Amino acid sequence: MQSSKNDKTVMRICFIIPKAYTFFNRNVREIIGGSEAAFYHIARQLATYRDIQVSFIVADYGQAEEERSEGIRLIRSFKFGDNFFRQVFDFLRAVRRSRADIFVQRTLTPMSGPLAVLFKLMRKKFIYMIACDHEVDGRYERSYAGPVSAFLSLLVFRYAALVIAQNDIQREYLRRWHVRSPAILKSGITVKDFDKHDNGTVLWVHRSVQHKRPFILLEMARKHPSIKFIMISSGDDDKNPFHKKVADGAREIPNVTFIDYVPFRDIDDYFRQARVFVNTSSMEGFPFAFIQAMAAKTPIVSLEINPDNVLDTCACGIPCKGVRAMMEQKIIEVCSDDALFRRMSDNAFRCIRQEHDVVLVTRAFIELIK
Repeated sequence: MQSSKNDKTVMRICFIIPKAYTFFNRNVREIIGGSEAAFYHIARQLATYRDIQVSFIVADYGQAEEERSEGIRLIRSFKFGDNFFRQVFDFLRAVRRSRADIFVQRTLTPMSGPLAVLFKLMRKKFIYMIACDHEVDGRYERSYAGPVSAFLSLLVFRYAALVIAQNDIQREYLRRWHVRSPAILKSGITVKDFDKHDNGTVLWVHRSVQHKRPFILLEMARKHPSIKFIMISSGDDDKNPFHKKVADGAREIPNVTFIDYVPFRDIDDYFRQARVFVNTSSMEGFPFAFIQAMAAKTPIVSLEINPDNVLDTCACGIPCKGVRAMMEQKIIEVCSDDALFRRMSDNAFRCIRQEHDVVLVTRAFIELIK
């Protein structure tokens, strides 16, 4: 066990992450994103410190009121299907059970602002971590939330004790919100070296939401039948018609293998086997899938997303500046040019070790929240 330097007091940190229970119970199928994955990695590392106690407030999937896994307390709160008042009651019970001094949340919702106010009144430290650029660049209130929801959500930037960005662009926008001394913390991942042996596939891994733009990949797959594509896209056909449309479209293309759901513990195998990872999103923060690809020594071709110019500075991938023809050309080049592939693969792993090793990221996180 490690110690967070010489501080003899115990630091109690609680991550508010309702869907995180799926990380600890393979029988629970839940659609998660990079926010949950980033919290999971850093929480596991925090749990190795003697003077830090880590808990998650998770949703109610029928489990015990409290469990412990990987050194982390899992505190049951509300059911997603319950009415609002019942959810608030169950959540507040979980907050009390946590006995935490520091609460952390990521991904903007109408509850983010009220939570910041609540914990301020309780004299607890509330830390908000930005998930996506649109939360701070004006798109959230223009396109993703009504006036009341936007007002409640954006209160978080006024009342949170600390707001943490993922990249320089987010930090600059936070300064426009008059957030004092916004911090930057990169997402971390457990780094393990291995011998890369790819299977020549082009990998696409995203949730089934429109801004991920999956049909751009399917259009390329139709044009290049000799290239094998693997598309992993989780969704619920009944609740998400867009997911069904994506799945049906992918299954019509012979050179596309569509996989509806992969448990988080198994997803790294697909990244390790891939020749290239493709991102077609129109907006992100710092995609956790980039970090997974880099840790898997897999080059990245991105249509539009290139946070902090990481693909250029690390020379681990190719940004295509929104040009689809360029994206297709570069995917073909990485698939066919072994020297280019190996150079980008080596650079990706070197960068992940230097910038995103969860051991280093966790140390930085501890210094930020003290």
